[in-house]
Amino acid sequence: MPNKTATLLCCGILAALCWSLADMLLVGFVPHPAHYPRLLTLDAAMTGDTAFAALMQTASPARRFWGVVPATFSVAGYLIATAGLARLLEPARLSRVALALIFISYALMPLAHAGFFYLGASAQTLIAVSDADVPLLVAQYNYFYQLLAVHWIAAIIISACGWLLVAVQMARGRSILPRRLVLLTPLPLSLVIGLACGCFPASPLAAMLGGATFNLAQLLFYSAAWRYAARYSANPRRRPV
Repeated sequence: MPNKTATLLCCGILAALCWSLADMLLVGFVPHPAHYPRLLTLDAAMTGDTAFAALMQTASPARRFWGVVPATFSVAGYLIATAGLARLLEPARLSRVALALIFISYALMPLAHAGFFYLGASAQTLIAVSDADVPLLVAQYNYFYQLLAVHWIAAIIISACGWLLVAVQMARGRSILPRRLVLLTPLPLSLVIGLACGCFPASPLAAMLGGATFNLAQLLFYSAAWRYAARYSANPRRRPV
């Protein structure tokens, strides 16, 4: 395996770092809906729940801004890393489908991520305006929510399907990576991180880590794959187990 594979995977590590940081800045909060009585009265009119609308109420404009920029400008790293992932899998139809799904999900992620910025700004404005302006702001919030939901749900589902197929190929021995690294693919890691953070619902640290669950999982996977790729490059006769 040439050193190029490790370089491509390193792009995935850098992108995952940027996206994890961005997630923590943008949505790493413990929501307190009870602190915002207006949201409670608008629950029936708003798309989603009041906890979601309360999520970014304490976020400053600067924090929301820097919660988006590192992600959108580093998504190219994820796209490049897909080429490195391709070099880890044996050429097969299932591998190509997996890579296509992951690539598409990465292409969808920037708009889905940036949608949280606009939704957070809209929710903050909704709290601050006069009663007469509330219906218009609720309608705007709902439009932003719908746009975010479509892209975010699509990106997550497509990505999950792609990574599931990668795990299947690894488990079948159709990868340079050892089978045991299936446990470090993003899906099982996301489950572990999500469940662990869910045990501490009032913890700001758990909220930050939980908000970055999937990107932290990808960070761990790309790091493990990069380490193995570098070792395999130095010893090509080494076989995965």
